[in-house]
Amino acid sequence: MAIKKKDHGRGTALAASSAAAGVQIKGRLWLERDGETFLSWGRVVLLERIRDLGSIAAAARSAGREPSSVRLVAVSKTFPIESIREAYAAGQRDFGENRVQEALEKIAAGGDLKIRWHLLGHLQTNKAKKAAPAFSTIHSVDSVELLQKIDAAAIDAGRTPELLIQVD
Repeated sequence: MAIKKKDHGRGTALAASSAAAGVQIKGRLWLERDGETFLSWGRVVLLERIRDLGSIAAAARSAGREPSSVRLVAVSKTFPIESIREAYAAGQRDFGENRVQEALEKIAAGGDLKIRWHLLGHLQTNKAKKAAPAFSTIHSVDSVELLQKIDAAAIDAGRTPELLIQVD
Protein backbone atom coordinates (compact mmCIF):
# COMPACT_ATOMS: atom_id res chain seq x y z
CA MET A 1 0.00 0.00 0.00
CA ALA A 2 1.30 3.46 -0.85
CA ILE A 3 0.40 6.37 1.41
CA LYS A 4 1.03 10.00 0.44
CA LYS A 5 0.81 12.99 2.75
CA LYS A 6 -0.38 16.33 1.31
CA ASP A 7 -0.67 19.69 3.01
CA HIS A 8 -3.55 21.81 1.70
CA GLY A 9 -3.19 24.82 4.00
CA ARG A 10 -6.15 23.87 6.22
CA GLY A 11 -4.52 20.68 7.41
CA THR A 12 -2.99 17.50 6.19
CA ALA A 13 -4.80 15.13 3.87
CA LEU A 14 -3.73 11.57 3.25
CA ALA A 15 -4.20 9.49 0.15
CA ALA A 16 -3.75 5.74 0.19
CA SER A 17 -3.83 3.45 -2.78
CA SER A 18 -3.60 -0.29 -2.98
CA ALA A 19 -2.47 -1.88 -6.21
CA ALA A 20 -3.88 -5.22 -5.06
CA ALA A 21 -7.39 -3.88 -4.62
CA GLY A 22 -7.14 -1.23 -7.35
CA VAL A 23 -8.79 1.18 -4.90
CA GLN A 24 -7.91 4.72 -3.89
CA ILE A 25 -9.26 6.05 -0.62
CA LYS A 26 -8.71 9.53 0.77
CA GLY A 27 -8.69 10.40 4.45
CA ARG A 28 -7.74 12.97 7.02
CA LEU A 29 -6.41 11.13 10.04
CA TRP A 30 -3.48 8.88 10.95
CA LEU A 31 -4.12 6.27 13.62
CA GLU A 32 -1.41 4.39 15.47
CA ARG A 33 -1.88 1.22 17.51
CA ASP A 34 0.83 -1.13 18.76
CA GLY A 35 3.40 0.45 16.44
CA GLU A 36 1.14 0.02 13.40
CA THR A 37 0.15 3.15 11.50
CA PHE A 38 -2.97 3.11 9.39
CA LEU A 39 -5.35 5.50 7.74
CA SER A 40 -8.81 6.54 8.83
CA TRP A 41 -11.28 8.46 6.70
CA GLY A 42 -13.99 10.10 8.71
CA ARG A 43 -14.91 7.48 11.28
CA VAL A 44 -14.29 4.46 9.04
CA VAL A 45 -10.86 2.84 9.38
CA LEU A 46 -9.24 1.65 6.18
CA LEU A 47 -10.48 -1.92 5.86
CA GLU A 48 -7.35 -3.37 4.38
CA ARG A 49 -5.32 -2.42 7.47
CA ILE A 50 -7.92 -3.95 9.78
CA ARG A 51 -7.60 -7.21 7.90
CA ASP A 52 -3.78 -6.97 7.93
CA LEU A 53 -3.80 -6.52 11.71
CA GLY A 54 -5.81 -9.72 12.01
CA SER A 55 -7.59 -8.54 15.14
CA ILE A 56 -10.97 -9.88 14.04
CA ALA A 57 -9.56 -13.30 13.18
CA ALA A 58 -7.59 -13.47 16.43
CA ALA A 59 -10.65 -12.53 18.52
CA ALA A 60 -12.76 -15.14 16.72
CA ARG A 61 -10.20 -17.88 17.30
CA SER A 62 -9.84 -16.99 20.99
CA ALA A 63 -13.62 -17.33 21.33
CA GLY A 64 -13.55 -20.73 19.62
CA ARG A 65 -15.18 -19.48 16.42
CA GLU A 66 -14.15 -19.67 12.79
CA PRO A 67 -12.98 -16.23 11.59
CA SER A 68 -15.18 -16.59 8.50
CA SER A 69 -18.25 -16.69 10.78
CA VAL A 70 -17.63 -13.11 11.95
CA ARG A 71 -18.93 -10.14 9.99
CA LEU A 72 -17.60 -6.62 10.31
CA VAL A 73 -20.56 -4.22 10.09
CA ALA A 74 -19.57 -0.68 9.10
CA VAL A 75 -21.92 1.77 10.79
CA SER A 76 -22.71 4.07 7.90
CA LYS A 77 -25.23 6.38 9.54
CA THR A 78 -24.39 10.04 8.83
CA PHE A 79 -22.14 9.02 5.91
CA PRO A 80 -23.20 9.81 2.33
CA ILE A 81 -23.59 7.09 -0.28
CA GLU A 82 -20.27 8.14 -1.84
CA SER A 83 -18.43 7.10 1.34
CA ILE A 84 -20.32 3.82 1.41
CA ARG A 85 -19.29 3.19 -2.20
CA GLU A 86 -15.62 3.80 -1.28
CA ALA A 87 -15.80 1.34 1.62
CA TYR A 88 -17.58 -1.16 -0.66
CA ALA A 89 -14.81 -0.80 -3.25
CA ALA A 90 -12.31 -1.58 -0.46
CA GLY A 91 -14.15 -4.84 0.30
CA GLN A 92 -16.72 -3.94 2.96
CA ARG A 93 -20.10 -5.64 2.35
CA ASP A 94 -22.11 -5.20 5.58
CA PHE A 95 -23.38 -1.73 6.49
CA GLY A 96 -25.52 -0.69 9.45
CA GLU A 97 -28.08 2.09 9.74
CA ASN A 98 -30.32 3.06 12.65
CA ARG A 99 -32.95 5.19 10.90
CA VAL A 100 -35.27 3.41 8.51
CA GLN A 101 -36.09 6.37 6.24
CA GLU A 102 -32.45 7.46 5.81
CA ALA A 103 -31.44 3.86 5.22
CA LEU A 104 -34.08 3.36 2.54
CA GLU A 105 -32.66 6.33 0.62
CA LYS A 106 -29.14 4.87 0.79
CA ILE A 107 -30.38 1.40 -0.13
CA ALA A 108 -32.05 2.84 -3.23
CA ALA A 109 -28.98 4.91 -4.15
CA GLY A 110 -26.70 1.89 -3.73
CA GLY A 111 -29.02 -0.57 -5.46
CA ASP A 112 -26.28 -1.58 -7.89
CA LEU A 113 -24.09 -2.82 -5.00
CA LYS A 114 -24.48 -6.20 -3.31
CA ILE A 115 -24.62 -4.76 0.21
CA ARG A 116 -25.98 -6.62 3.25
CA TRP A 117 -27.86 -3.87 5.08
CA HIS A 118 -28.33 -4.11 8.86
CA LEU A 119 -30.91 -2.18 10.85
CA LEU A 120 -29.28 -1.35 14.17
CA GLY A 121 -31.07 -0.44 17.38
CA HIS A 122 -34.75 -0.25 18.22
CA LEU A 123 -37.32 -0.64 15.44
CA GLN A 124 -40.75 0.89 16.00
CA THR A 125 -43.60 -1.46 15.10
CA ASN A 126 -45.09 1.13 12.71
CA LYS A 127 -41.88 0.93 10.60
CA ALA A 128 -41.68 -2.86 10.42
CA LYS A 129 -43.52 -3.01 7.10
CA LYS A 130 -40.86 -0.83 5.43
CA ALA A 131 -37.89 -2.39 7.23
CA ALA A 132 -38.58 -6.10 6.73
CA PRO A 133 -38.15 -6.18 2.95
CA ALA A 134 -35.23 -3.72 2.91
CA PHE A 135 -32.74 -5.14 5.44
CA SER A 136 -30.75 -8.38 5.43
CA THR A 137 -30.49 -8.30 9.22
CA ILE A 138 -32.65 -6.57 11.81
CA HIS A 139 -30.95 -6.20 15.20
CA SER A 140 -32.77 -5.88 18.52
CA VAL A 141 -36.21 -7.35 17.91
CA ASP A 142 -37.56 -6.72 21.40
CA SER A 143 -41.21 -7.80 21.41
CA VAL A 144 -43.50 -10.51 20.09
CA GLU A 145 -45.67 -7.85 18.44
CA LEU A 146 -42.67 -6.47 16.51
CA LEU A 147 -41.62 -9.99 15.51
CA GLN A 148 -45.11 -10.70 14.15
CA LYS A 149 -45.17 -7.46 12.13
CA ILE A 150 -41.72 -8.14 10.68
CA ASP A 151 -42.76 -11.70 9.86
CA ALA A 152 -45.94 -10.59 8.06
CA ALA A 153 -44.11 -7.88 6.08
CA ALA A 154 -41.29 -10.24 5.14
CA ILE A 155 -43.76 -12.88 3.91
CA ASP A 156 -45.58 -10.25 1.82
CA ALA A 157 -42.27 -9.17 0.27
CA GLY A 158 -40.94 -12.70 -0.20
CA ARG A 159 -37.93 -11.94 2.00
CA THR A 160 -36.35 -13.72 4.97
CA PRO A 161 -34.29 -11.23 6.97
CA GLU A 162 -32.01 -12.51 9.71
CA LEU A 163 -33.39 -11.36 13.08
CA LEU A 164 -31.48 -10.82 16.30
CA ILE A 165 -33.76 -11.18 19.30
CA GLN A 166 -33.20 -9.03 22.37
CA VAL A 167 -33.69 -11.04 25.55
CA ASP A 168 -34.00 -9.12 28.80
